[in-house]
Amino acid sequence: MAAIRMNWRGEAYVIPAHKAFEVGAAVEEIVTLGEIGTWGAKVPFFKVARAYATMLRFAGAKVTDGEVHSEIMANLQAAGKARVAGDPDPAEIAGMMAMNALVACLMGGAPPSDEPDADAPGKPTAS
Repeated sequence: MAAIRMNWRGEAYVIPAHKAFEVGAAVEEIVTLGEIGTWGAKVPFFKVARAYATMLRFAGAKVTDGEVHSEIMANLQAAGKARVAGDPDPAEIAGMMAMNALVACLMGGAPPSDEPDADAPGKPTAS
């Protein structure tokens, strides 16, 4: 597993590779990869805050779940006020970013696929 890099309030944090399994297990106690895949645009931000705060604490940050949730909501509110017609919904963007961070944590140790890429050029067609 690789080290996990995160940012919180302008500061970079790293969960060392030797703790990646442990933090993945802790995050999976809060939310599973399968559950994340069902969220779509309806992201449960309290659950995301708990999982992200868990990761931050593993990286050495002194942060509570509530602080992370408050920061997420403040960022969403600020993004919503700055939104121009036609821009994507900030909640959807924040949801996608949160899902990406959690998926990266949970998939950190996944072995690479041995299957060839179906979209790769030169792949023979099925007969």
